[in-house]
Amino acid sequence: MKKLLSILLTAAILLTLAAAAPVSAGAEGETYYYYFEQETYSFNALAGEDIEIIAHFSDSTTEFEDYNLFDRLEINGTEYENIEKHSVSAGGLRFVFPADQINTIFHMGDNEVKAYFANVDAPAVTTVKLFQQEFKYEVLDDGNASLTGYYGSGPDLRIPESIDGYPVTTIASQAFFYCDLVTVVIPACITEIDSFAFSDVIILGYPGTEAERYAKANAIPFLACDDPNLLIGDADCDGGVTILDATAIQRHLVNLPNDEFIEVCADADAEGGITILDATAIQRYLASLPTTDRIGTHLG
Repeated sequence: MKKLLSILLTAAILLTLAAAAPVSAGAEGETYYYYFEQETYSFNALAGEDIEIIAHFSDSTTEFEDYNLFDRLEINGTEYENIEKHSVSAGGLRFVFPADQINTIFHMGDNEVKAYFANVDAPAVTTVKLFQQEFKYEVLDDGNASLTGYYGSGPDLRIPESIDGYPVTTIASQAFFYCDLVTVVIPACITEIDSFAFSDVIILGYPGTEAERYAKANAIPFLACDDPNLLIGDADCDGGVTILDATAIQRHLVNLPNDEFIEVCADADAEGGITILDATAIQRYLASLPTTDRIGTHLG
C-alpha cells in the first residue's frame, strides 16, 4: 500500500512539473526553456532609439553561440525571420529593432512578441509597449515631475502643467539646452529651473515667477504676459492676425515706431529674426495662399 501511494505521489509531482512550463528535455533529464528578460518592455516611439529585447536560455552555464537554434519571431501574429540578433553571456539572444523600422513593425500600445527556438517546445513570450511622449521626465520624491529632456520638434514650446497625472514643478539641467527652440512658454506652476536648462530662447511667463527669475539670472529675453497665449503673426499684440501686423513688421524694419510690437510673434516663419519674409507670410496667410502653418497658432 505504501509503495502504491509513493508511486501515485511521484506521478502527481511529475504531472505538476510538466504543466508548469512548456519546455523540452535536456541532458540527464533536465528541462530547458527560453524566457524574456522582462515581461513588458516600454519604449517611447519619439526617442529615436533602437528597441532591444533579450531572451535568455534557462541553462545559465551554457554560452549561446548557435544561431541555428533560433527559428523566428512572431510580433502580433506576423512572422519575422531576419531580425538583427546577438548572443549574450549566460545564454540567450539580444534582438535589435532599428529606430527607423519601429513604426513598421510595432503599433502604438501593446505588442505581443514570441521567440521560437528549435531546441524547446514553446516560445518565450513578452509584451512590447510602444507609446509617444514628447517630454522625458522623472518622478520626484514629493510625487511631482521634473522634465529632463525633450523628443519633440518645432520652434515653439509650451511647458506642460502636468504629465501622465504628475504635476510638473521642475525643469532639470540641460533638459532643453540642445533643443532647436525659439520661444518657451513656462507656466506659474514651475518652481525650480536648474542651470543650463535652456539656451538661445525667448521665455514667456508670468511676472514674479520662476520663469522670470531664471530668465533674468541667465540673461535670457523674457516677455512678461498676463496671458502668454499669444498668436504667431500677431505682431501688434491686438489678439488677432490682420494686415496691420504685416504693416507693423514693415515699420519695424525701417525703424519706425509701433505702439505695440512683439518680435517673437512677428517672427512668422520661425527663422529667428524679423525680415520682410515675415510680412509676406502674413499677407499670404490672409489671402489664403500657401504659407507656414505656424501663423494664427498659439505660441508653444
